[in-house]
Parts: sequence; C-alpha cells; structure tokens
Amino acid sequence: GLADAIVVTGVATGQATLAEEVARAVAAAGSVPVYAGSGVTAKNVINIAGQAHGVIVGTWLKIDGEVSNPVDEQRVHRLRAALDVGG
Repeated sequence: GLADAIVVTGVATGQATLAEEVARAVAAAGSVPVYAGSGVTAKNVINIAGQAHGVIVGTWLKIDGEVSNPVDEQRVHRLRAALDVGG
C-alpha cells in the first residue's frame, strides 16, 4: 500500500529539519501528512510546525538533550508553551 505519512528529518539525528524542506515535502505529498522528525526545539517548533502536519520530538525533551537521560519536565513545558503562544 501507500505510505500513511512522510517524515522529513535534518541531516543527522538532532539536527533541525528545515522548514523549507518540510514545505516542499508537503507540496509534493498531496493528501499524505508530513511530519518534521528531528531537531525540533522550543525555539524552532512554531516555524517548523507551521509547515508540517505535526512534529516528532524526542531527544530535545530529555535532560540536557541527551537521549539516555530521563524526560526533562521543564523542556516539555517550554515546548508546550511555545506551541500555545504560536498557535
């Protein structure tokens, strides 16, 4: 079958997904949702989320941005606040 969604990523794990790349993927994907899949932070989430159907955030939500650390509740709140202000 066809893809349920498309995930656009940066050049490496944790590297920001460029909003322009997401916009190009959305334009080409038709009705298939497009998600930004790397490098999303509280500082860039509005710009990226404004182009994508959604974002996938993992490592940035961890303490010190380290994948092996537990989730940092303050980072979660900062990301949510950025989305609330921008949305």
